[in-house]
Amino acid sequence: MASLAWNLSGGAFPPTFHPDEARLVRIVAGGASDWSDPALLEHLGRAAAALSRAEDPSRIASVGRLLSALLGSFSVLLLWRLLREAVPSKYALFGATVAAVSPLAVIPAHYFAPDVLVLLFGLTAVCCLVRVLEREETAWRIALGVIIGLAVSSHYGGVLLVLLCAATPLVATVPDRRAYMKKMGPVAGIAVLVFAALNASLFLDPQQLLTGPWIQLRRLAGGDHLHVGATANGAIFHLGRNLLPGLTAPVLLIAAAGFVIAMRRRADLPNAARVSFLYGALAYAVAELSPLKPLPGSLRYVLPVLPAVAMGTALAFQALEDRVRPGAFGWLPAAVMVTVLAFPALRSLHIVEGLSDDSRTRADAWIAANAGRTLREPYSSAAPADFATLTSVDLDAARRGGVTHVATSSFVYDTFARGSRLATQNDYVYQRHERYQELFEYPYEEFAPDGPTLGWSNPTVRVLDIREPRPPGRPD
Repeated sequence: MASLAWNLSGGAFPPTFHPDEARLVRIVAGGASDWSDPALLEHLGRAAAALSRAEDPSRIASVGRLLSALLGSFSVLLLWRLLREAVPSKYALFGATVAAVSPLAVIPAHYFAPDVLVLLFGLTAVCCLVRVLEREETAWRIALGVIIGLAVSSHYGGVLLVLLCAATPLVATVPDRRAYMKKMGPVAGIAVLVFAALNASLFLDPQQLLTGPWIQLRRLAGGDHLHVGATANGAIFHLGRNLLPGLTAPVLLIAAAGFVIAMRRRADLPNAARVSFLYGALAYAVAELSPLKPLPGSLRYVLPVLPAVAMGTALAFQALEDRVRPGAFGWLPAAVMVTVLAFPALRSLHIVEGLSDDSRTRADAWIAANAGRTLREPYSSAAPADFATLTSVDLDAARRGGVTHVATSSFVYDTFARGSRLATQNDYVYQRHERYQELFEYPYEEFAPDGPTLGWSNPTVRVLDIREPRPPGRPD
């Protein structure tokens, strides 16, 4: 219940701030699917909207966010159950609580988007896989296939679970690896059948395959706008951009300590811990190796790291209590636990508080009070965008049409600023960055976040005054 209350707090913001949420709201309201993601969450959203009689976009978004909050809280419960397979109950409770209050879990649960659903099915698949390793019941293999099918039906990235199943014999206790791999064949077949059943219309029109899975595969292999290789950031892009702000440094350090302890005790490490660490390692490796590193949308690619982090913290504190004898320092483990929990909890609190006071809301209020006709870039306003990027706008023509201001978002212009510092990008990346630098010579009002931010919340919005035919100070 505490996790649910946390996930539901600060949820009053327009349904246009997160692109996946805006897309899903449009589809649930009666629009056609564009297959950017598979259809499971669309089906769930339509069912929830029908049960609650939600028809307008804001109401559909509210119902979808409630669904995400519920799924996020259930993920925490499932994570606790997974940790119980490896550590005693109180350490499992601590590890699950660390995950529950971390921004990496809390912020995605505030949006009607596939991220939490993928995490839920990932955790469920890990639990099922552990049962498959330790028991011979066919039911667990069937369940594993169904869950993988549901995961891929939530987001194409759910295919990572297929890689997890294939790599598990490398780290887990598997008496007969050949027999294990033979058993995985029917599991894969069940997953394919589940995916096909839930996404049947995807196969009715071959063109849809090119607008959904194929485009996502191309992005995974080549990037989206930017091609950010692993070597460009020393293989720590997601560590610095997502895990550090999404978990906080103390949690990462404790989790790393737990991983070291696990490696030292690997001969006695339960399969639940081994598979959890493998799942996190595979997710991180794939995310870093892929040149697809969109900001701020790259947060979802490291969500599967969460079970490994929770497992690491649980193992670390079990080791700490084992070393601290009752007596003068008996209070130390509890004090360290509270201190470590405080960091992600406070950061989540501050980020959630900022959701309802988004910089785009403040920019819209300023525009309404101070500007004339204004054109808006994506992610710069609660209103629909007027163009893809400000660099494509003919400002002279816009000015003649009565436009006085244009709004731009750091979610867009920072993308090209990052790209300008990387080699071998498409020419338009460098050209757009240069154009933005020219445009920022116009006078502008800037609306920056008041506190910490993560994911699709609170970009820096600049509202440019273009009433003069050229930026002041530029030559004729």
